[in-house]
Amino acid sequence: WDSSNEPASCHAPWVVRIGAVTAAAFCCIQSSYLFGLIGLSKDYQNIICLIDVDWAITHGMDLFGLRGIRLLVVLSYLATMLAVALAGLGCVASKWQAATPICIYFCGSAILAVFFFCMFGQAVTFSAVLEPVIERQGQEFCNATLHWTYSAALRCSMSVPSAALPAGMAMTKCGDECLQRVELLQRLGGCDLLDVLCHRYAYESLGTGMCVVEGAIKASNHAIKSYPGQQISEQCCKLACDTRVRCQGYAYDAVNQTCSVF
Repeated sequence: WDSSNEPASCHAPWVVRIGAVTAAAFCCIQSSYLFGLIGLSKDYQNIICLIDVDWAITHGMDLFGLRGIRLLVVLSYLATMLAVALAGLGCVASKWQAATPICIYFCGSAILAVFFFCMFGQAVTFSAVLEPVIERQGQEFCNATLHWTYSAALRCSMSVPSAALPAGMAMTKCGDECLQRVELLQRLGGCDLLDVLCHRYAYESLGTGMCVVEGAIKASNHAIKSYPGQQISEQCCKLACDTRVRCQGYAYDAVNQTCSVF
């Protein structure tokens, strides 16, 4: 490689080395953050399960057993390993002043830059994409018609005996599509996924002891009230609302310790 006629900027291998190490460090930090976020956060694991379910229902396919956001995370890990390898190649090539390895380094770095830019775009739009996914799964698995059939077929502890079918009868009454949904739930969280999706509400207070599920315009006028003379805690009242499918909220009287669930 005859570099005698090239400008002085081409004779600065330390620039290539610093760029290579910086890019590799950035990729490693990003992948470590993703690994820690997904491995340690139960909420993010539940979100991934929801996206996996939606991906399986919508697309019906996967790649090497991976789908949805798990596939993107694995691709991010592979891109990070490739970035580290390219960084090593760039450092060696800058020391040897070898043209071909440096060209490979710059081309590979450009491709990785495009990939991580696309990943950044996915991260920015993640919240906007997630809301309709959760809404679709809520309509699919949290409707009053099929929810207790799903929970009974999975033998979930949340199944209320008076409302849920016995597991054998539930499986018998389930159609082919219903059985496919049950099998999908078993693979991707089972009862835990149903519990998070259908029985764990976030409430906002309306004052005077009334709380409604976030997003609900107003509570229904039809309420299930505690027995006269029965004293219960607000936590028990909240649990009663969590247990109901599509509960809209609850009203708690702290003085008389009575509860109404809407």
